[in-house]
Amino acid sequence: MSDPTCGVLLEHDGPIARLTLDRPASRNSLDLPLALALRDAVRSLEGDAAPRVLILRSSNAHFMAGGDVRRFDALLQDSPAACQAELARIIGAANDTVARLTRLPCPVIGLVGGSAAGFGLSLALACDLTLAAEDARFLFAYGAIGATPDGGASWHLPRRIGLQRALAMALLNTSLDAAQALAAGLVCQVVPAAELDAAGQRLAGGNWPPARARRRPASNACCARPWTAIWTPPSTPKRQAFWRKPRAPILPKAYAPSANAGPRASTRPRPEFHPRYPSGGLRTQAACTQVLPRRPSGRPQ
Repeated sequence: MSDPTCGVLLEHDGPIARLTLDRPASRNSLDLPLALALRDAVRSLEGDAAPRVLILRSSNAHFMAGGDVRRFDALLQDSPAACQAELARIIGAANDTVARLTRLPCPVIGLVGGSAAGFGLSLALACDLTLAAEDARFLFAYGAIGATPDGGASWHLPRRIGLQRALAMALLNTSLDAAQALAAGLVCQVVPAAELDAAGQRLAGGNWPPARARRRPASNACCARPWTAIWTPPSTPKRQAFWRKPRAPILPKAYAPSANAGPRASTRPRPEFHPRYPSGGLRTQAACTQVLPRRPSGRPQ
């Protein structure tokens, strides 16, 4: 299946599927037709139609340069309401694309060359394995235009490279080249640009299990991909009963003011997510400050 007018090409080569971004004139920048075509292409790979491996790549030197800002500027000059409506459709389709990519029952291999900025970075982060060309550059880019991230970037990025590096990319708008991305854990391999497709083909031709064998039961929907799961449920009945037992949140009780809070008590912003059950990525609730009790002196009783 191919739709060159929308900038998305989907090809099947036996058990391997290739999803190609094809808007070379705009560096694959995301507009509404591309967002809808990308979502529909990923949707067609769900269920029994899933291949053994999916390769996500670009037909030109750049993976994706983010959103089509020129299109947004033209819409904004014409009608702010129309611009807002189209942006809502683009963001909805983009988020749906990433959610469906992460739920596919097959591994997704991303081949990134040139720029991967904004939603391009979100797409690269949604892949299970990411290969980068030597000329690849990764840029968060949302802060440069005063926009909040979409496509799951604030969820995936801290889990790939750590919270501090992710905050630096998001708040300072710093970019990573291919070598830095490899050192940070953002990609798994760096190859010359001319060898990127061949390296992806070799990786896709590996000894992957069949798609049906990789599917998880519907009752265990915490992770749709077993090979990417870091935490596995406890096996013994006693531990399972402990994890099923509902427990009150820890943060509100631990950070509540106490009677021994004195002049040395400090205030600082509290994150809005629980450390054991993160739900917000990079988002923090800076306005919420609570008084911490003074650290007890001496040895604990």
